[in-house]
Amino acid sequence: MDYLLWSLPLIGILATLLLFRTTALVAGTVGLALAVPVSVFWAPKTLGIDEAVNACTIGAWVGISVGAVLLGGLFFRRAVYDSLPAPQELESPPATDKRRTAFRACFLLGPFAESATGYGVGQLVIAPVLGRLGLKPTEVAVLGLFSQILVPWGALANGTIVGAQFAGVQSSNLGLHSAIISLPLLLAWLALFWRIAAAAGIKGSSASYVSEAAYVVVLVLLLASLSYTLGPEVAGMAALGIVISVSFALTNGLTKKAVRSTLPTVLPFVCLIVVLIAVRAVPGLNALAKTFEVRPTSDAPPLYLFLHPAFWLFAIGSGLFVVRNGWRVLARNFAAVWTAGKRSLFSIIAFLAISQILSASGMAEGLADGLKALLGPAAILIVPLLGGVFGYITSASSVSNGLLMHSQVTLAGNEAGKIIWIAAIQNVAAAALTMVSPVRLALISHLAGTDERGVLRKVWPLALAPLVILSAVAGWVVLSSGSASIFHGAQIRHIVAYSR
Repeated sequence: MDYLLWSLPLIGILATLLLFRTTALVAGTVGLALAVPVSVFWAPKTLGIDEAVNACTIGAWVGISVGAVLLGGLFFRRAVYDSLPAPQELESPPATDKRRTAFRACFLLGPFAESATGYGVGQLVIAPVLGRLGLKPTEVAVLGLFSQILVPWGALANGTIVGAQFAGVQSSNLGLHSAIISLPLLLAWLALFWRIAAAAGIKGSSASYVSEAAYVVVLVLLLASLSYTLGPEVAGMAALGIVISVSFALTNGLTKKAVRSTLPTVLPFVCLIVVLIAVRAVPGLNALAKTFEVRPTSDAPPLYLFLHPAFWLFAIGSGLFVVRNGWRVLARNFAAVWTAGKRSLFSIIAFLAISQILSASGMAEGLADGLKALLGPAAILIVPLLGGVFGYITSASSVSNGLLMHSQVTLAGNEAGKIIWIAAIQNVAAAALTMVSPVRLALISHLAGTDERGVLRKVWPLALAPLVILSAVAGWVVLSSGSASIFHGAQIRHIVAYSR
């Protein structure tokens, strides 16, 4: 009975979304309304009213931090495209170029931006690119979610680093194993891309299928090797940078006229990514950026204003508005962005408040422990589902890993070979399901100019693919012994050393 009560917030969210097909805001409100009383009266660590309020406050604070990126992204997009021709006024590119552009946007450019910045900024980069291919808004939104396919390396691999700490493994080793099990997942997503693109009128040839699959395989090989040698923090950007450079060099389709025509659009995005990388990766700038922090309570996570993507989205966007149109347009555009994004902001706040309550009250850990007690050794099969569900709710693999990773890897006992695989399954599952989380759906729906409920009905295969594939990997782990993993740490070091 206790487990049923603890799962009521999750049941309420899923029932509201799937059965009643309502918005994320309504689902989040229902989940929060259920989570608060359960945490106060029936949770493993029952909260006092003041503790429940504090948990909601912390969750809301994190939600504001995440939601600010949504508002900043909408503002930045308006600034970049304010004085540019509408998509219908632009010349439609040939079918071959459409296909190449769509693939590069979904599998290369969007994931590169996400690796550098996180917070769903990859969607912001590719939504306008897809919108100029003559696609319907819903098609733009669904394809825009592919920018999230490499979230384990997103935001400089923040989620993977957190997961490695809680699993007690090296981050380089976790990055390697995450890349290995990402190969079948990326190929499954590629097959779904082919299906979605064909339905949208962007059909491919046999040659395009072969070349796109080859790019994905090469990308994974680079991710695996660079994650282990350089670390996962820079592996995503490095691997994608190499593949993007090779792709453009092989096609060599850019003319001087094309460069001049696209530079006003591309330059703001380049500036955004460069600034965000600099304030994170350059020690002096990083230390300076951390001098100004904001937090509502002493136990709330700090927000470093000059490290936050929303600050630079608004700053660079404001600069563009001023240069192109003057100061007087700022207030009008701020108001328009608030009107467009406020419902999504409130839904993000609701979901992250739920996440904080589940964590503070012990309900998240209690549900995981209950499933393990029920299933015994077969509980490893639940790792993808648990990791994915909490990645979906929180829209952050780092949060899912923080809540569940330690509990998940205890299923392996002392078998090191199983520990690293379970950690990788948890890490990839949590990251994969953030793709279809209410936060990501809200952002891409607004960027595409469509209703998120219509997008939700079309994206379930993107969520089903990782659950099926990672469950198969989990089944292999159940059947194997610790020595069955040829990717054990000592063996990996021997293989790498030998290959040199």
